[in-house]
Amino acid sequence: MIGKMEKIQKEYSLLEGAVKELQKNLQTTYLDALIETLENILDNNQVHVEDDKPDKKTVAKLKELYANSNIKNLEADEKRQVIQLLILKSYSEDKIQANHQMTPDSIGMIVSYLIELFADSKKVLTITDICVGTGNLLTDIYNNLDKQNKNIQAYGIDNDDTLLALASISTQFQKQNIELYHQDAIEELLIPKTDLVVGDLPVGYYPIDDKVSDYITKNNDGHSYAHYILIEKSIRQLKEDGIGIFIVPRGIFEVKESVKLLK
Repeated sequence: MIGKMEKIQKEYSLLEGAVKELQKNLQTTYLDALIETLENILDNNQVHVEDDKPDKKTVAKLKELYANSNIKNLEADEKRQVIQLLILKSYSEDKIQANHQMTPDSIGMIVSYLIELFADSKKVLTITDICVGTGNLLTDIYNNLDKQNKNIQAYGIDNDDTLLALASISTQFQKQNIELYHQDAIEELLIPKTDLVVGDLPVGYYPIDDKVSDYITKNNDGHSYAHYILIEKSIRQLKEDGIGIFIVPRGIFEVKESVKLLK
């Protein structure tokens, strides 16, 4: 019997080969080839052809690889891990910027454990990931809570369409009840308040000062810290008895502006 890690590694190797085949023929980035590969498999293994690209030889090779793929038959979290490995490969191939990198599984395990501690009595949980990115943190949490027979409705927000495309693909493969929204998380959200808000917060400055004029955590001079603003936004998104859990930069409370977070 093939073990879990062997199944994941075998599927990763097969799909990685398909991505490289498509990337070479289309002369595109690894990440774009990855997105198209996964979309093709979701579309019943149909190879998307535009302007005679990929060529017929490549289409035949891809169809053969797709036919040998077993990703749709894996467990939800195994699917997540295969996709995670492929995204990690894209980081080394395409030199992805730091704020685009996904949340490690070890962090997902810790966040899931904290949710178990604080929300154990709730059978129905609503969750918002305020900066969902590729969806790895949210889908990892979802799978952990699903194993506890929780009824989950989750939402993910991000303003990066490429990352959101990956999150959408991942949730479709895993058949999760997650709604994704392409928008600036600081703007008025199109979703209800939730029991939980999580987020692996980006480091940097929020560039549009007018949008945060009523925020306690704004800087009075110059741009405000994006992670401060997102924490405050998340608190506004919580239900009255809600819980926020965030991955933040080390030393977040070591700068003078951090006093605003405690108000």
